[in-house]
Amino acid sequence: MHDLLEGGSIRNKTRSSKTYIFKMFRFRKINQRIISYDYSYLDSKNRPLRLDNNSNRIGQKAAQAWCLIRHLPIIIGDLIVTSDAKKFWELILLLLEILNIVFCRNFSEAILFKLDSLIITHHSKFKELFPENRLIPKHHFMCHYSYVIRQTGPLISLWTMRFEGKHNYFVQLANHTKNFRNISYTLSIRHQQYAAVMSKNIVLNELKVENILSIKLCQFSNPFDAIELLRKVNGFEKCDEETEICTTNQIWFNNYNYKHNYIVCFGHDPVFPKFGVIVEFLITDEKTCYLLLNKLEVQYFDRHYFSYRGKLKHDGMSYVM
Repeated sequence: MHDLLEGGSIRNKTRSSKTYIFKMFRFRKINQRIISYDYSYLDSKNRPLRLDNNSNRIGQKAAQAWCLIRHLPIIIGDLIVTSDAKKFWELILLLLEILNIVFCRNFSEAILFKLDSLIITHHSKFKELFPENRLIPKHHFMCHYSYVIRQTGPLISLWTMRFEGKHNYFVQLANHTKNFRNISYTLSIRHQQYAAVMSKNIVLNELKVENILSIKLCQFSNPFDAIELLRKVNGFEKCDEETEICTTNQIWFNNYNYKHNYIVCFGHDPVFPKFGVIVEFLITDEKTCYLLLNKLEVQYFDRHYFSYRGKLKHDGMSYVM
């Protein structure tokens, strides 16, 4: 968090994006795109703030910086067309590749060797574009990431973001209680009460559903695909258009929220991941819900926009649990 989201990432975005790329366009236009961009429901809580033209810093919190750097290629990627802009844009793309690996939970030796290579290339590119600026200690810490991962496992399992989030709970609690006579005792008692309630309600692999409706399969937008898929499920081998099934508009599974029109990854091909758009929810019992997906055909990975380019397939649907 401190090395990348509040260190190297902020430093690079400040110097390359604001000092060079952003000055090629009207700063007001860039801010307008950042503010009006649709960050979706999942990133809406961490949407970045307006950039300050008079400051040498981005001025975002760690979660906001992580949100901004991930969405930045789509926000302003179409504006990066000149050769001068692309030189500095390459630095941001290298940083995104490093972040994608660092935030992973599974690693191989090949991935760790690639991480070392990307960090070396990133730092060399930084010195080439900004010869008057020295690399800061947080850049040096990045060089040891692969060694730390080999010794302790994924960095995301031990990063300080979780500790900062825990500390934020006590800060807010102290402000709300307005009791400073024995504040440590008050915080410990309130925290133990909160932890007891939360631990009682935690259930692994829990499916939560609201607003359940019971409708006939013929009322779905594509009933034939739903019938074909349901016949593969135990208890629904003889279902038809008049069969009733429970459905809803959103579910929570393992504290992840799924809604209609969300794009989910449900597998991997030899080259690209498999993506699909959620069309319907099929609830077969209290613990099982199937997602009826409209498959997306991945054409290629567009590095300039740092995203996959795909289109809807017309050969039917698929489902995942």
